Amino acid sequence: MSLTCSIVPLSAGAQAGRDARLVPAEPAFINQPQAFGADHHAIIWPVPALVLALSIVSAVLLRAIVKNHQAQAALSHGQTRLDALEESEERLSLVIMGSHDAPWDWDLINNDIYYSPQWWEQLGYAPDERRPEADLWRLWMHPDDAAHVTSVLDGALRNHLETFEVELRLLHKDGHYVPVLARGFITRDDGGRPLRVTGANMNLSERKRAEQTLRETNAYLENLINYANAPIIVWDPQFRITRFNHAFEFLSGRTEVQMLGQSLAILFPPALCADSMALIRQTLSGQRWEVVEIKIQHRDGSVRTVLWNSATLFAADGQTPLATIAQGQDITERKQAEEQLARAKEAAEAANRAKSEFLANMSHEIRTPLNSILGFAQVLGRDPALNATQRDSLTTIERNGEHLLTLINDILDMAKIEAGRMTVQAAPFDLTELIAEAEAFFRQRAHERGLALTVASSVLPRMVVGDAMKLRQVLINLVGNAVKFTTAGAVTLRVEPVADDAICFSVVDTGMGIAPGEMARLFEPFGQTASGRQVQGGTGLGLALSSRFVRLMGGELSADSTLGQGSCFSFTLVLAPTAAIEPRAERAELPVLGLESGQPVCRVLIVDDLPDNRAPLRALLEMLNPQPPVLELCEAADGQEAVALWEQWQPQVVFMDMRMPVMSGEEAARQIKARMAARPDAVRSVVVALTASAFNENRDHFLACGCDDFAGKPFRAEELFAILERRAGLRFVCAAAVPTGAVPLTAEELAVRLAGPPEQWRTNLRGAVELADFGRITELVGQLDDHDAVLRRVLEQWAYDYDLESFSQALRARG
Repeated sequence: MSLTCSIVPLSAGAQAGRDARLVPAEPAFINQPQAFGADHHAIIWPVPALVLALSIVSAVLLRAIVKNHQAQAALSHGQTRLDALEESEERLSLVIMGSHDAPWDWDLINNDIYYSPQWWEQLGYAPDERRPEADLWRLWMHPDDAAHVTSVLDGALRNHLETFEVELRLLHKDGHYVPVLARGFITRDDGGRPLRVTGANMNLSERKRAEQTLRETNAYLENLINYANAPIIVWDPQFRITRFNHAFEFLSGRTEVQMLGQSLAILFPPALCADSMALIRQTLSGQRWEVVEIKIQHRDGSVRTVLWNSATLFAADGQTPLATIAQGQDITERKQAEEQLARAKEAAEAANRAKSEFLANMSHEIRTPLNSILGFAQVLGRDPALNATQRDSLTTIERNGEHLLTLINDILDMAKIEAGRMTVQAAPFDLTELIAEAEAFFRQRAHERGLALTVASSVLPRMVVGDAMKLRQVLINLVGNAVKFTTAGAVTLRVEPVADDAICFSVVDTGMGIAPGEMARLFEPFGQTASGRQVQGGTGLGLALSSRFVRLMGGELSADSTLGQGSCFSFTLVLAPTAAIEPRAERAELPVLGLESGQPVCRVLIVDDLPDNRAPLRALLEMLNPQPPVLELCEAADGQEAVALWEQWQPQVVFMDMRMPVMSGEEAARQIKARMAARPDAVRSVVVALTASAFNENRDHFLACGCDDFAGKPFRAEELFAILERRAGLRFVCAAAVPTGAVPLTAEELAVRLAGPPEQWRTNLRGAVELADFGRITELVGQLDDHDAVLRRVLEQWAYDYDLESFSQALRARG
């Protein structure tokens, strides 16, 4: 680091001369407009005006110090001088505190130096770290500066100078050197002997960094023009080309002779010249281009697309433009690639739209007949007149229908994931309950196969935030596979926290295992291992879906298996604990037998374009109806007919299919809600959307168009009952919990106990049995609490088993 020093007597003329050197004679610019290869001015940077301001402040400071010493000398002349001294010292303190300099005072006679707090702070020392040594500045001075500083100081003392200044570097507490400018004022006696030196150190760190930055910037700008691969061009306020680099020469196909001094207009395609020149004229007002796209026409006629940024250089007045420099980036190939990508994206989006439309149509077309199959299966399952053989046949229909529905749902889920239509639905849920449900779901099956099914879990948070539905499906798939492919031994579901909010789930079995050659395609859709083909059953989608569900939730499903010994499937998810409480279903999960009698009549409108879809829903609701009826039912084949029936019939509940000809269910729901708003006296109808759509996100769309609730197809009877209970306020009769401890009674004992209740009760029970109204039967049996608990338990068991024959025989025996 080079040191500069100037020793100047503190005279007006000299000071003015020194200050004059700080101001440039004329404005300087980064570049003078000229062609490459010509001589050009080096970059000249003016010394910041801040240095001048600091010099003035330091001079004032030095003068204040001198006045302070004079005030001290005058103290012996009387108390009146003391006040002036105190005032002077106060002013001095304010000046020192207000400046960024670090004052010091050197008593040459006693070789005693006073270092101000600012001096210590400048070098990083706290008040309790200060040392009273006079020669600290010599010890902490950079060795390379010692000779020069000593020379300047000795020269000032010997040559009777009043002031001096010198740059040096002092050692900071943390080990680096701080560049400072030391300015001193020398006090002498009448004979000219120096008595003390008073001064201050100005920290030059910022200035040195600024100077270094300016030097680097200068070199960078110079190299940028001379060696940059990007095209660079300079023009004057008359838009004449004054300079450009080789990259621009290559871009335009023109040489220096063909461009220097020419108008910029020669560079642009004729059709775009006016717009391009309009953009360029804006730079004269100081507007800076950040990213401006301007096309350049090559000399061969081809057009290149270029992104430009620019800066205009102004004279010292800040108003007169001198030149504009612009740097470009040729993006012709990128634009062509973007256009190709846009076309490909448009084609992909069209394909996705077609795929989504196909999924919606496929879902609707397959779920619609399943709605009839499974709907009527649910209706027939409630018929107490079925014998055992018929019930077995019905169970087979339901089982295979559910299997087909599961297969369809798995295929649609896979397609939705691939189409990007599957998202994570995070919400608070009870983790411990979900784990218990997964274990309970396979407990009976594992017991039947002679397997030990266990859950091994560490201390887990009870309530967490995550997608409970997808996690439940993954665990059911993994535990179900483990039970299916294990013939002896055990299946273990292990759940344990691993780090922060992460929880690891593992399913370990002692089953057949998987061959190493089959591990690679384990998670492929429709892929089945040799063990899977041996066991048969399944679609080959369970593991593929589980893997993708886990990935959607932020984890990765992995497998480790040894053929003949067993397998372990594991994944880790982040499930943040929460204090939120999971919403609970209000109704008990008990089979619905019918509607309570005596309720206000509820009109229900069933809207679907297919009679096969209206029929099972109507049959289901009619089976619930007590006598006298609580439900009145009506049907409509499209949305237009539904709106007309609503006006005429005013139903309390509308089950609305969303996809119908003439008028869709969405439009019908909108019109019904609009008419309700326009007629304050109209019934407040509840509109329930019924849809076979493949996309759950349509739920929000249906609710937004006016529907109050949502149910899928094929419909689930219990789901519809819950909606009617929640939305329409209907009250249902549910089967009692599985009866336990029922004491068998002989025919004679049963006849005696049936004689106990009131005659009217027996009459009502006989009427309900003749109508096979198990809702009414359950209601009457529940009234036996105050009469005969043993009889009640026997009758509850018959009602639970839909054993209509036992009721008939007992009542006939009673007479």
